Amino acid sequence: MQRSWIILLTTCIFFLPIYIFATPILRMFGEDEAIAVHAGRFSLYMLEYWNLMFLIIMVGLLKNAQIAVAAISICINLHGWEIMIFIGFNAAISVRVSNELGARRTRAAKFSVLIVPLTTGLIGLIFFTTMMALRKVYAIPFTNNPEVVRVVAHLILVFCSTLLSDSVGPVVAGVAVGAGCPALVAYINLGCYYVVGIPLGYLLAFKLDLGVEVVINL
Repeated sequence: MQRSWIILLTTCIFFLPIYIFATPILRMFGEDEAIAVHAGRFSLYMLEYWNLMFLIIMVGLLKNAQIAVAAISICINLHGWEIMIFIGFNAAISVRVSNELGARRTRAAKFSVLIVPLTTGLIGLIFFTTMMALRKVYAIPFTNNPEVVRVVAHLILVFCSTLLSDSVGPVVAGVAVGAGCPALVAYINLGCYYVVGIPLGYLLAFKLDLGVEVVINL
C-alpha cells in the first residue's frame, strides 16, 4: 500500500502541470487557438476523477486497511458502472441545451432541463432500491472474505445515497456546460473535491475516527 501510494502521488505530481497548463503547452506546439482553449478546459475535468485515487489512499491508512480497501473498491466498482450512464446523459443534455439555445428555442431547452434530470433521478432511484435489496449479497461475487461482505453491507446505505446524488449531479453540470460555462463547472467541482471534500473527509475519518463511511460519501 505504501509503495503504491508513493507511485500514485509521484505520477499525479508529475502530470499535474500538464493538465493545468494544457492550453499554453498546446499553443507552444502550434495548435489551433480554439482547440487549445477547449482542450485546456476539458483537461480540468480529468482532474476531477483523480479524487478517487486519493480516496483509496485515505482508506488504506485507516484501521484494518485491507478490509476497508477491499470494501470500498467493490463499492467504487459499481459506482463506475453507474456513472457511465450519467456521463452519457451529461453529454446528451450538454449538446441538446447548446443546440436549443443556439437556435433560440429557450422553451425546448427548459423542457430538456426538466425531463433529463427526472429521468436520471428515476434511474438513480432504481439503483438505490436494487442495491438496498441486495446489500447482504452484493459483495459475494467479488470476494470470498465474509468480513468484506459484512462491511460492504454496512456501507450500502451511505454508498447508495451517493449513487442517488450522482444521478443528478452530472446532468446539472451538463446543463451548465451546454449553457456555455464549462470552465466554471470544472472549477466548482475541483473546489468541492479538493478544497472541501478531501480535507473534510480526512478530518472526519481520522481526527474524529468516523472511518470508511465518511470517505465513501465524498
